[in-house]
Amino acid sequence: ENHFGSLPLQQRSIPNIQYNIQAAENKKYRIINDPDGVQGAIRLARPFPNRHHPDFQKAHILNNIFGGFFGSRLMSNIREDKGYTYGIHSFIQNH
Repeated sequence: ENHFGSLPLQQRSIPNIQYNIQAAENKKYRIINDPDGVQGAIRLARPFPNRHHPDFQKAHILNNIFGGFFGSRLMSNIREDKGYTYGIHSFIQNH
């Protein structure tokens, strides 16, 4: 109360904010080719269920097995099978 008591945090209801959501009309791609670049990155994004979906935890475990840590199948394939020194990974990020 001494430090934060004067803040206007006594509000009991959360305001309802309406956002204007519009679906993308076309798929969006951004390709940047740098002739002097020594590394590249490919990023793919898709809508994904939030953490309250019944399959969310299962999807995270599957992602870890196939690509979410250094010993994953993706890393094993690119480093051990192919002999590349590059790193590869995948992750699930929800907002």
